[in-house]
Amino acid sequence: MADRPNILFILTDQHAQRVAGCYGDGIADTPNLDRLAETGVTFDNAYCPAPLCVPSRMAMMSGRYPDAIDCYGNHETLHTDIPTFAHSLAMAGYHTALVGRMHWLGPDQTHGFHERRVGEVGPTWAGGKAPELGPVAPARGSKGPSFSCSGIGYTAHHYFDEDVTANACALIDAIKQKEQAPFCLMASWFLPHQPYVAEQDDFEFFR
Repeated sequence: MADRPNILFILTDQHAQRVAGCYGDGIADTPNLDRLAETGVTFDNAYCPAPLCVPSRMAMMSGRYPDAIDCYGNHETLHTDIPTFAHSLAMAGYHTALVGRMHWLGPDQTHGFHERRVGEVGPTWAGGKAPELGPVAPARGSKGPSFSCSGIGYTAHHYFDEDVTANACALIDAIKQKEQAPFCLMASWFLPHQPYVAEQDDFEFFR
């Protein structure tokens, strides 16, 4: 299996490259990411193909520019007949799994992954009603509730990300317990996407 190594693909939302110790930030405290960077692969010269979430993610998954897949805005759907790298890995004998957010709209919520755990933090169809996340849900503009409520606290997004972490760890442990094909696990968290609400310890550390 040396020629087909296991793959752990970590994705965070709105996390600028520079805000991590492994990329030279002397203030950001990211020990776990730093340890992974020492033994794994980091993107040192990568650029988002679009300034919006959905087309950027869909381009990454398909390996094609947004205009080639008709995906220009956050209301777009990746057509189910467009292959992704998950399809390619599956054809190469990998077991593929997605845990957490991918911002896919439409009925196809796997796009080549064999399994998916946790799911989305928002609606899975264009124009759909977002789940109730309390007063910090609206995140548009610089004067909305997301910013006025920012500070110390705990939001539904924290619970979502904890669920992603627990499921990703459980899946890795389950895979380690049995002999099977090489795996590709994509673990995708919502944070540090706004609202910028920090736990007490983190708030005090960086204040």
